[in-house]
Amino acid sequence: RYESAVAFVKGFEVTDAAEKTEALQKLVLKYAPDFVSEGDRYIAGALSRAAVYRLQIEAVTGKARRR
Repeated sequence: RYESAVAFVKGFEVTDAAEKTEALQKLVLKYAPDFVSEGDRYIAGALSRAAVYRLQIEAVTGKARRR
């Protein structure tokens, strides 16, 4: 039995500081919601050194064998 999916994407580097900050804040909220203020301080200090990429999904394929 298996299920799988493959996504074909294009990646774009995010250079706008506001967009980078928003993306990194969303990661903090998801993975460390108890440390938002600490995350904001870290993001502010590391923003120029952080690389953020936006992925645009072009196509998704999948298959499964359930028997």
